[in-house]
Amino acid sequence: MGREYKEFLEKKYVILEKEFRRINKDSNDFIDMSELSDFIHSYESETGKRLPEDYCKKLFYLIDLNHDETITIQEFIFSYMLLEEKLKLKKIKLTKLLEEIENQSEKTLKERNKFTNEELTNRGVSVEANLNIVILEARELKPMDFNGKSDPYCVMTINGKQKSKTTYKPATLEPVWNEEFNFRIDTKEDVLKIEIYDKDNIGADDLEGIVKISSSELLHQQKVDDWIGLTSPNGDQEKGYLRVRVQLVWSKFSLYDDLYKKSVEQGRKVNSDIDEIDRYLEIIEKPYGIILYGEVINLAESKILEKGEEAVHYLTGSRNYLASSKIAQNESLANRLDKVFMGVFKHEIEWGLSSQILLYSLIGLSLIISMLARGDFTGLIISIYVFVIFIYQGHFESTDYLKTWLKVNLFAVIYDLVWIIFHYGGYWSGNEYEYAEIGLKMWTYFFSFLSFCVKLALLISVYMNYEKLNSNKSGGGRKSVVSGRKSFTGLGSRASIK
Repeated sequence: MGREYKEFLEKKYVILEKEFRRINKDSNDFIDMSELSDFIHSYESETGKRLPEDYCKKLFYLIDLNHDETITIQEFIFSYMLLEEKLKLKKIKLTKLLEEIENQSEKTLKERNKFTNEELTNRGVSVEANLNIVILEARELKPMDFNGKSDPYCVMTINGKQKSKTTYKPATLEPVWNEEFNFRIDTKEDVLKIEIYDKDNIGADDLEGIVKISSSELLHQQKVDDWIGLTSPNGDQEKGYLRVRVQLVWSKFSLYDDLYKKSVEQGRKVNSDIDEIDRYLEIIEKPYGIILYGEVINLAESKILEKGEEAVHYLTGSRNYLASSKIAQNESLANRLDKVFMGVFKHEIEWGLSSQILLYSLIGLSLIISMLARGDFTGLIISIYVFVIFIYQGHFESTDYLKTWLKVNLFAVIYDLVWIIFHYGGYWSGNEYEYAEIGLKMWTYFFSFLSFCVKLALLISVYMNYEKLNSNKSGGGRKSVVSGRKSFTGLGSRASIK
């Protein structure tokens, strides 16, 4: 930390401490709701700003990080400084993004100007109009052969004229092609027809299904990556889906002109966010800045700090889909699994060093015990379960996964305790272990006892965190499992299992 920055922090601390003492009339080193409310109302005439009735309550909740109904001086100062640092960092990132957008905008404009004199046909498309398609993969195809499989390949035609086909994939219902094709387009209404056939060695190949893509669906000239349901020749739904990535470029001038306009709009929105951040920073610099002006609630609700620093977050509109797409009704298995592990859950969990040590110790001990004179299968199950949670940590909306793990681990702890007591009483002298060496018995007993201790410690740790997580559900926002803390403006905190 540089000397100047350290001096700045010390000076800031002194100023904020004075502000805290001014609000804390009772001089008891913490601010309660009534003190904050009285202070804010006493300054309303000076600021000329009439604040909403629930403003004090919302503000108090944001600054009271551990939600114990009091604001300590540490929470007061931390809230101020954390918010200011977040805003400054966000401004740096957005400024860099703005430079990238402006550079891209300049390049796009140069490309557009190359096609100012682009020649169009009497049907409104460029003489070089092109439809690019990549046949990516298919899934859930209909079995066409005696072995329950199929030998699929695709045949593509434009208005029954231009024709291309993919290679065939033997004995599969989920072929992967990744093969690219280009077709010349004459009108904005041309239709690409894709037929999936099953290759047969004897007789004609069998048709599995058809996909039709009209050029009119692609006039936006953007790439579309989508799953499309197969149909029969008469339009009935068939079994199976085809994934394609397709782009129609009917006018390069129009394409680059659209991209240029979008980049200009992106730059305008980023600039607007930078100006808004500057306004917030200016308010924070005022005495009692985040207290008196009501802007902190606006900042939290605008979610300006949550927005990503990529240009895509400043695009107008949503992703383009084909009209024939079935993605909304029929998600791929990969998407569904991704939702289960990464998208559906919203409570982020960080594993502290002690929990990681317990986790890896449990995995190792379970493997060791299973190789000795006792199969610790419950330990292995727990290890796998918690390891999956560890790998896919983040975005947990439900605590059911922790509840299930607690039940399984509680059973394992009780089982281990019974096993240890039972065998310590001399049961190992029976015939069940007559072939086991005494040393092997003792090592098994030793590692079983260690495993019991690790499971118990992990059980207690996760249970305490589980209870605190549930107790904070009603507060909204992203909560900390360990301390119940919510970061200032509800952003950036992560729950942690220590």
